[in-house]
Amino acid sequence: MSKLLTEKKVDLNNKDQFKKLGVNATSRAFKRYKQKGLLEIVDKDHLEEVQAFYKTHLNRTIDPLSHIVFSNFTGKKDIRIVPRNILREVLLPHFNDRGMIDAYADKNSYDILFPEYRQAHTVIKRVRGQYYANQTRHITRKEAEDIVLNDSKEYILKGSDTANGHGISKLDIENDSINRKGIPLTFNQIESEYGNNFLIQRVVEQHSMMKKIHPSSVNTLRMVTLRWNNKIHNLYTFARFGVGNDVKDNAQQGGLIVGVEDDGHFKPFGVSNYEKVYAHPTTDVELSELGRIPNYELFKQTVRDLHEKILHHDYLSWDIVIGVDGKPTFIEVNFFGGTILNQLALERPIFGELTEEIFQHVIASESSPSLRNVEIRSDRPLKKKYERLEQRKKTLTKNYEKLKASHQQLEEEYQDLANEYDKLLAKSRNDTKDFMNMKNEIKVLESELRRIKNSKSWKYTSFFRKK
Repeated sequence: MSKLLTEKKVDLNNKDQFKKLGVNATSRAFKRYKQKGLLEIVDKDHLEEVQAFYKTHLNRTIDPLSHIVFSNFTGKKDIRIVPRNILREVLLPHFNDRGMIDAYADKNSYDILFPEYRQAHTVIKRVRGQYYANQTRHITRKEAEDIVLNDSKEYILKGSDTANGHGISKLDIENDSINRKGIPLTFNQIESEYGNNFLIQRVVEQHSMMKKIHPSSVNTLRMVTLRWNNKIHNLYTFARFGVGNDVKDNAQQGGLIVGVEDDGHFKPFGVSNYEKVYAHPTTDVELSELGRIPNYELFKQTVRDLHEKILHHDYLSWDIVIGVDGKPTFIEVNFFGGTILNQLALERPIFGELTEEIFQHVIASESSPSLRNVEIRSDRPLKKKYERLEQRKKTLTKNYEKLKASHQQLEEEYQDLANEYDKLLAKSRNDTKDFMNMKNEIKVLESELRRIKNSKSWKYTSFFRKK
C-alpha cells in the first residue's frame, strides 16, 4: 500500500483548493497541522484513490486531512489510514455497546473485575460517597484517612470515571500530612475536588528502561485489542511518556508517544506536539536506547486475556506498565482511543490488513436491527453524562451562591470599614486644623510676649516686679 511520496506543493492560504479536495480548511485540526508544516505536500491522485477506497468499502466520502498529514509526516502513502470521525462515529458504535461503558469503565471496579491480574494497588476507594478498602470492605472516612497516612509515602489520586490522564494528581505524605506539589491537601479538599467517586493508589514501580526516559511519570504502554471473527487480535502498541516533569503520560496532555513494532522493538523516534523527535523533549534521552520490551508476548497475551472478560466491547485500549521485573501491570482500560497520533507513531493504519474486511462487514451490518439497537443504546452514556453535568452544575451554582453571599457580606464589612476610615480621616483633619490654629495662636502670643519683654515700659517697671 505504501509508496514514495510525489511532492506537490500547495498554497496553504488557498482554502478553496483544499475545499475542492474535501478538506475542511476552517477546522482547528487544519490550523494545527498547517502550523506544524504537515500540509505542504498534497498528492491529488492519491487523495482520489483514498476517496475511491472509502466509497467502495465504507460507502462514504471522507475528509482526507488525516491522509495528507500522514503522507507529510511519514513520507509514505496509505489509503487505509482511518480518520478520527470514522473511528468514533462509524466503527466504534459497531464494535462497542456504548450503553454498557459505565459498567466496565469505573476504575473502582477493576480490582473486582480482574482480581487475578497484577494491577495498581488501590489503597482506598470512594464509591457514591462511601469509602472502601480491600476491594469491598466498608470503612469510615477517618479510617480511610488513617490508611492513606500510614500505608505508603507516595500515591496517585484519580477520579474513578475519568480517562486520558484527566484529574490525576501525585500525593506525598510528609509530617503526617497529605501533600500535593508541596501544599497540604485535606480530605475535605479531595472530596470537594473529586466528588463522590475517586480512588487513591500506590505508585506503580516501572522498569528502568521506561523510567530513564522520563522519571517523573509512570510511563505506560497503550495496547489496543480487537475481538474479530471469534478471536482477540493485538492491533497495535505504542508507549506514552510524560514531559516537563508531569506525572501524566498522556499524549493529548502534551506527552510523547513512541510506536512499537510487532516484535516488541520500539521505533527510534517519537511524536510530540505533532513533531517527529528522536530524543525525549525534557530529558534529552535518545529514544533509540529503549530497545525491546521484555516478555512482549506475555504482554500481548495478558491484554487478550483481559479482553476476554469484557463481553460488550470489541475494540479496547489497555494501559499497561512494564514492571521492574519486566512483566505487565494493568492500569486501566479505555473504550475510544485516538487515531492520527497513533498512526503517525506507528507509520501504518490502525487496522492494518483487517481494514477492508472490517469496513465491508460494518457496511453489511448497518441495516441490521441489532446494530440499530446498539446505536440507540449508545445514547445512554450521553444521557448519564448530561445528568452528571447537571448535578455538577447544581453543585457549582450552590457554591457560587455561597460565594456570592460571602462576597456581599465582605462588601458590606468593607463599606463599614471604609465609612469608619472616612470618619477618622475627617476627624484627624479637623484635629490637625485645630492643632495648627492653636500653634499659630501660641506663636502670636510668644511674639507679643517677646515684644513686651523688649519694651522700655517693661524695663522701667522691673523694680516693682522684683518685690
